[in-house]
Amino acid sequence: PMVMISIAAFALTESPSEGPVIVIDGQIEKGFDHIDPAQIKAMNIIKDKKLLNELRQQYGRQAENGIIEIELINK
Repeated sequence: PMVMISIAAFALTESPSEGPVIVIDGQIEKGFDHIDPAQIKAMNIIKDKKLLNELRQQYGRQAENGIIEIELINK
């Protein structure tokens, strides 16, 4: 069966036009529409402001808007 994934972008700053950073298997991606939901092993959504401030050096200013981490099943 097909599973639909939909995550609304959330903003933690005054720049709501920017969505969260999307990280798939350690690589920053522009989106996740190309992912088959059946291939998702784990998903982590980071919204904690203190942690986001720490991750800002790694992911840049856009990290202030949250981070979505997706780990795929390795076949």
